[in-house]
Formats: sequence, C-alpha cells, structure tokens
Amino acid sequence: MTILATLSGAIQHVLIDEAHRLARTTGFTQRTSRLTGEAFAQALVLGSLAHPEPTLEDFAQTAALAGCPVSPQAIDQRFGPTAAGFLEQLLGRAIQQVIAAPPVALELLKRFTHVWIQDSTSVPVSPIFRDRWPGSGNPTGRKEQDKATIKFQVRLDLNTGQLTGPFPEAGTATDRRAGIQHDLLEPGSLRIADLGYFDLSVFERLEKHGVFWLSRWCPGTHLLDDQKRRIDLLRLLQSNRAEVLDRWVYVGAGQQLRSRLIAFRVPPQVRRLRQKRLRTIYRRKGKPLSEERLRLCGWNLYLTNLTAAHASSREIRVLARARWQIELLFKLWKSDGCLEQSRRAKPDRQLCEVWAKMTAMVIQHWILVTACWSKPNRSFRKASKVVRRTVMAWAMHLTERAPLQKSLARVVACLERAARISRRQKRPSTFQLLEKPEKCWQKSLA
Repeated sequence: MTILATLSGAIQHVLIDEAHRLARTTGFTQRTSRLTGEAFAQALVLGSLAHPEPTLEDFAQTAALAGCPVSPQAIDQRFGPTAAGFLEQLLGRAIQQVIAAPPVALELLKRFTHVWIQDSTSVPVSPIFRDRWPGSGNPTGRKEQDKATIKFQVRLDLNTGQLTGPFPEAGTATDRRAGIQHDLLEPGSLRIADLGYFDLSVFERLEKHGVFWLSRWCPGTHLLDDQKRRIDLLRLLQSNRAEVLDRWVYVGAGQQLRSRLIAFRVPPQVRRLRQKRLRTIYRRKGKPLSEERLRLCGWNLYLTNLTAAHASSREIRVLARARWQIELLFKLWKSDGCLEQSRRAKPDRQLCEVWAKMTAMVIQHWILVTACWSKPNRSFRKASKVVRRTVMAWAMHLTERAPLQKSLARVVACLERAARISRRQKRPSTFQLLEKPEKCWQKSLA
C-alpha cells in the first residue's frame, strides 16, 4: 500500500468508522438524528482545520459539505460533556494511526533507525475543568488551584516524520513521570529530550536496550572522573582554552552512569542574555543565585552515550539544536492552528474545540509528512497554509476512497512544488546544518 493510500485510509477510518462507533459507545448518539456522530466530528475537525478560529457558521458549512445540512444552532446545542468525551476519544483513535514517510536523505540522521525528539506542550482550558485537568506552572496572576490545563506529550521522528502522541494528561503532571518517558524505543534509535525528562535511570534503561540518548546537563548533577572523584565543572571549563570540551565522565553521585560530556563556549552576548534571564527567574522565586551558576551560562553542556564513532562533537551540537523542530511544531499548532483560542467563552464548546483542533493538527501532520517530509528544505508553516486552503476540496469526497485519494494526490503534488525554505549564509537553517554539520557549524554560532 502506498503512503497516499495509507493517508486516505487513516482519515476515513478516524472521521467515519471510529467516529460512528465512538458516537454510540460514548452516548453522543442515542437516537436517530440528522447530525450523526461522524457528521459532528467531521464538522468540527475539518472545520477547525480549514478555519483555525471557526464560527458556528463554519462548522455548519463543513457539515453540509459532508452531506449533513444543519443549522449553526443545531451544532451549538450539541456542545456538552458528552460531546467533549466523544471528541477526546476520537483523538485517542487518531494518534493510534501510523503515518510515516520514507527516511529523509540526510547522512547524519541515517546513522540511526529513528531520531526521536520528545517534549510536551500545554493548553489552558476553562477553570471549571480543574478537577479533571488541574493546572500548574507559569504564574499568570491567577491562583494555581484555579487553573485548568491539558498537557500533551509528543514524540517526533526526524527521520520519517512519524508522530507519537499527542497524549493528554493533567497540567500538574511532570514530564519526568509521563508515560511516554518509559516507552521502549527501537534499538539503534536516538532520543533527544529537554531537561524536563532528565532521569539517569531512564538513560540507563535506554542504553541497555540499545538506544542512544542526548540531553542537556541538568544543573546540580554530579560529574565524576575515571577515579570516581567529583569534578569541579566550572574549573574544568575555565581551564579549557578550546571552544569545545569533549570527554567521558561518570554522571550522578549514586547512579554513576558512564556518559560523554560535551561543552561548547557560547558568544558573550548569549552568555549575558542567559544571565539576565536567570537573575529574573531567581528574583521571582526569591531564591539566592550562585556565582557559579551565572558563569556556567557561558557554555552549552550536553550529556550522551553516543561515541565519537557515532557522531563528532560538532555533529552532536547540530543534533541537539534539531530538538527545536518540535518547538516549531508546537508553534504551528498554537499560532497557525489557534489551539489555545476559542471565539466563545462557553466552557463545553471551548473543550470540544481543543479536542477537535488537536485532531485536526494530527491529520494536518499526516498530510505534511506524506507530501514534504522526504524533502527537508520544505517549510511546514508555508505548507500548512496550502492544507487549510484545500480542506474543503477533498472533504467533499470523504466517503469515497478513490476520489478522496485523487483529491489528496493533488494537494500532495502542490505541496511538493511549493513551500521551500531558502538557503541562508549567515544563519543556516536546521536542514542545512543536518545536511553539512561540519561546514555550517561555525556559521550557526554567529
């Protein structure tokens, strides 16, 4: 089966088959009605994909294109806890589908079976949902116990574009204890995650399973030399006159995990900006800030089990920078997909839109992976605009496999010839760095 056939089959399976079944099991459909579960799901998901800030009229027009002409008021009346539960479970079915492109032709990435980037993003919802989705985190002037937040755990493969998640959990849940943190990845894979997932026991388990890992050094984590004596990190860095420090150490006072420490000196302006931000954070927390912590702002510090045979220090710097791609994905979902926004303050509608928009973002990602992933010089943000403009063209053929596949093929053909990223000389893009890491590395620090 071709990837295009897999794409059309996955869309139909989620928005027709699963929507029909879940509408009955969740109680959304209890009697014969023109607005069926699948019509409601298609109206909200595809309506949100075409119109990131949809009105009731947008939902009604999408429902009509799907063969279910109803009034905007009829859709508005269906928003409620049952509809939210139905759409939440529909997202769960969507993320079970696997859409992956052929591995991208970049030598650095091809060294690994997968290059997984792992992170989470949070979406605030109405405070009335705080019992189910308690919020925490960033101070916004509102008491923490009055917040409600849904955190989505996500993992993205840079090789094939495959998406794992987004898995919803309470905003108070920590990344370190997330279920996605303990998945057994395929041997030969590389996992790159931020400090929220820093856990030496997880790193050790990954290594035993044949998985490579890359993380920033977590401040306060002990580093030991070959004689198991504690290393004075700041003194070690200051005694190093080169731009890069690359050596093997033991990590953790008790764990003592054998790891490779790589440190890169950052430009003075970057160091000063980090120090300013750090002072602001500690001032807000009312905690003392040590001079050592301030001086460490002058370095990028990484830990990994990758050997020099797998990747040079400069290649590891490029791989670490590639983690930013998942932040760009979240930005695409929130800024362009308006995941955090709703036109109405009605809590049930807001929650329904969160589930529908996230499902829409998953389907959009499937289309982008099918059309663009094998060509790393494509801009997903530019491509997503094309997807939004073409939703209604292929939505009319949703129930017909051959016409749907033909319509999606036109969208893919359009994306294959558009949305390119221009090459930059002064500040190379991520795909340029991955393409020629040794050549572009110095320019990337400019």
